[in-house]
Amino acid sequence: MEMDQDARRQQFLGRLSELLSDLRTWAAADPRLTAALREFAIDDPFGHYTAPGLEITITGERLASVVPVAAVVIGAEGRVDVKGPIDQAAMLYLSGPGRTETTIEGVSAFRRDLFAGFEAAGWYWMLDSFTPHRAVRRIDADAFRDIVLSVSDYEITPSR
Repeated sequence: MEMDQDARRQQFLGRLSELLSDLRTWAAADPRLTAALREFAIDDPFGHYTAPGLEITITGERLASVVPVAAVVIGAEGRVDVKGPIDQAAMLYLSGPGRTETTIEGVSAFRRDLFAGFEAAGWYWMLDSFTPHRAVRRIDADAFRDIVLSVSDYEITPSR
């Protein structure tokens, strides 16, 4: 049975809360960082609503913002952007590899996974959105450190 829009939005918000909890834990490994919750406005096919995100700062200066974008995007069940001073990165909630299929005169001629690197349902860093392979990497503490480095040129250094 198909979930209604409110249920899908609530599902996205639940998944987002889990992601933000993980990101805050991983950011806390570096005692110089603060990851504070902040509300962001979303306008997607499910309506206009607010969703939590993060402002990651170092000694009071913004290092990166974790900004929820939408509960539904093409090929994914949610998108969150990490925006820093030098770049931004997209994180997608994937429940499958996103199969694509080409047909010729109604006959399947070509099938492949849309997201190379998909392992299991969860949040992924979209490494390459400009090629047909659309490589993704599952979000974990190492991926989060790499994302922060790519958007801000700051290397998270866990305390020892």
